Amino acid sequence: MLRCSGLPFLPGNTFPDLSQTRFHKSHHFDRWSRTCMLAEQKRPGIGGKQYSPTDGPEYCLPSLYPPRQGPLLPSWLSYDRKVLCFHGFFQETLSEVDRIPYQIRKVKILYYLEDGTMQVSEPRTMNSGIPQGCLVTRQRIPRPVPYDGEFTSLLDLNINHTVQLFDRVYTITGCDDFTRRFLNRLGVSVPECVEPPIDLSTMTEPDFTNPDLTAELAETIKQEPLELKPEEAEIPSCSTEKKKSQPQQQEPEQVEGEWPPIPNWQNPKRERFESIRNGPYTDEALNARVLDPRCDPDWPLAHLYPIYLSNFRCSNLNMCQKAVRQYFAARGLLVRWCFSRADDYFRQFQRNANLYDGLIYFGSESEAIRAMNACNNQRYNHYTMNAFPGREPVYFRADRSIQYRNMRFGYVYSEEFLWRHLVRYGAGPKTVVKFDISNGAAEFHNVAQMQKALAEERQFVPSPVAHDQALRKQRYIESDVKDQILDSVRQNPTSVELDLNDPFLEAIQANKRPNAIECWGPPEQGTGKGVIGIPLTKKQMASKLANMRGVAERALAQGRTPNYFGRTKEDQKMLRRIYHEVRCEQQQQQKRGAGGNRHVEESNDDV
Repeated sequence: MLRCSGLPFLPGNTFPDLSQTRFHKSHHFDRWSRTCMLAEQKRPGIGGKQYSPTDGPEYCLPSLYPPRQGPLLPSWLSYDRKVLCFHGFFQETLSEVDRIPYQIRKVKILYYLEDGTMQVSEPRTMNSGIPQGCLVTRQRIPRPVPYDGEFTSLLDLNINHTVQLFDRVYTITGCDDFTRRFLNRLGVSVPECVEPPIDLSTMTEPDFTNPDLTAELAETIKQEPLELKPEEAEIPSCSTEKKKSQPQQQEPEQVEGEWPPIPNWQNPKRERFESIRNGPYTDEALNARVLDPRCDPDWPLAHLYPIYLSNFRCSNLNMCQKAVRQYFAARGLLVRWCFSRADDYFRQFQRNANLYDGLIYFGSESEAIRAMNACNNQRYNHYTMNAFPGREPVYFRADRSIQYRNMRFGYVYSEEFLWRHLVRYGAGPKTVVKFDISNGAAEFHNVAQMQKALAEERQFVPSPVAHDQALRKQRYIESDVKDQILDSVRQNPTSVELDLNDPFLEAIQANKRPNAIECWGPPEQGTGKGVIGIPLTKKQMASKLANMRGVAERALAQGRTPNYFGRTKEDQKMLRRIYHEVRCEQQQQQKRGAGGNRHVEESNDDV
């Protein structure tokens, strides 16, 4: 920039460019149809020179001072009476309550936007016996250690997240519509609401109401006369001697800890070899190759449909596949292919116990469904089989299942042993599965049976299945052993194809089905600790009765009922009868002793 020395430093006395010859200003108005209007295009500066970003008329210098007009309202006033509402729960352990290990307490978490304070309250429930209401008063809550220098903020609260407020951990399960919209405007993604877990304390309470009983019917029942059986009239006696009162036969008391019997429909099916499919196969059924849409078309077993069969007992594991094919052939089904995995559980237990589990393949989906429905909870060779889909996982229901850990104490227990162990408590399991030699799980028909087994368990280490835990009933499915199946198919490619000379197929086509192979197994339910029931001799029976009599006498001396745990049903009935007889004898002896003492006192008075 050049400047004339004789002129003051004012606008117009400086010459930034000496070579500039054009000094006209660009016009900002145009004439259109004899009308002057502002030009839409941006015009250059003096002499046609373009403006710099800081020289344009639109540019304004940043201000060093705040604007004269601030926000309309402060935050404490703009967010006045605006509260975010979250729904959640916390789990409270009940160590002193029988049959209920914990309870779920639902809460409402309020976050006040005006000052960042929080409040936790629990809705009141009539006759709950719990001090409900406000659990945490309105205040700013510090974060847990090591961030105790900060306070819990809005960003710490979201659905399916846990937040620790003082000494409790709350799980947030939902929120209201205003909270969801407010968080979304802040850029926070809010998941969908989740269901809180089931509270066991509320499910154990039975419903004593009868909705079918109306007021008119109740009044009618109340007014109807009650028919009573005529009792024997007492005949007056002329003799002055009083009748000797006969000792009343008291009914045996109900044994403590004895549960009602399990319904028959919850017990496993008996060993019956009923036909699953009748009649021979047609050519269309044998040659049909319908591919399973769940499989890759290149999969060599895509035209076959598997089921997972476990707890199948046979006398020789080397002939297990033949025994499986013969079992289904006896029921009218043709097994196309079998596969079993030789893992650690197989080598440590199944091989010694002659138990088989594997994938059984059939020619059509309908046959696989029939076989699965017929074999699930079906007893064969005194063991209860489990049958599930072979390609889709089936999981335990978290609200009625128990997981058992550390089941090995010098022994390896089978699924049948665990099933009988649970039946002793009166808890009829629906499915019992062993994952390895130490861990297993059981699913029950209802929540009450699950709670009963959870409260009465003393031998193993039970724990409820978590709601977010996917516990599978199959030890393995087809997708878990694909590489092993491919190796087996490569060794024998023709094994997956139909063999018209198969002896089992010929027997089914000729309507001469073979008999299923039977082998030695544990006794039926109720014969004791898994041993064979052998008739006792007279000497052994007398010793057994004397032992039971001693148990009954010791129980009466201690003022309790005898321990029936670990005895068979026949032994329980025998011990109950002996206990009843011993108690009646002791009552009669006490009455005789009281009468003798009274006669002695009368004779002393006469003297």
